[in-house]
Amino acid sequence: AVVGVCFTSSTDEEVVFPAFAQEFLGDVVSRIVRRLPRTAHYRLSLPEAGVVGLPADLGGVPLGQSLSVLGYADGATLSIVGASPHESSWPAYESVKHPLEAYLSDRSWPPCYNLGRPEPINRLTVGSAAASVGAGPEGDNRPSHIVVVELSDGRSVCFNKFALASHVESHDTEPVNGDAVDRLFKAQVKASLLMEVPYMQIYLNQAQYERE
Repeated sequence: AVVGVCFTSSTDEEVVFPAFAQEFLGDVVSRIVRRLPRTAHYRLSLPEAGVVGLPADLGGVPLGQSLSVLGYADGATLSIVGASPHESSWPAYESVKHPLEAYLSDRSWPPCYNLGRPEPINRLTVGSAAASVGAGPEGDNRPSHIVVVELSDGRSVCFNKFALASHVESHDTEPVNGDAVDRLFKAQVKASLLMEVPYMQIYLNQAQYERE
């Protein structure tokens, strides 16, 4: 079964190509990005289904689903609409860049249970640069300000690294479960402030680091 793929945006030429219904959405999106590399930073959406790459519980369409599972049969057309970061206002976590990178490297996505939801310390949306005026980096949850911590109960949580650094200056626990943290954890948080790595993994303690 062959499905027609049509990518459109207000700033790029139309891209049209055939795909097999058995192909995964992530492979189709990677073909668009190879043809138009700047679209890696776009928000892509299926008009009838939601934002491409977002988890289903955020109203999105995960990349690891085949076109046939999404309901596209032989002769159907899959329309994908792109929006650049400059033409409209949308949160950074809706960009296809990070979920696509995770898909292509066989990593799970999202990186934490609270992506697109409140950060535990500043209570602002994880993955969004929208911050109150004068808030500084502790109130700016853009992807490069976010670190991921796997708690003792197995949940992975996204934190603003600047807010977390302030917290661990006076606490020996993380602020969600109250799990104890050690010098390795504090050193990783401090080091993360010098780096621009989106959704950087931070180990809770030496024991967790050694298990990995």
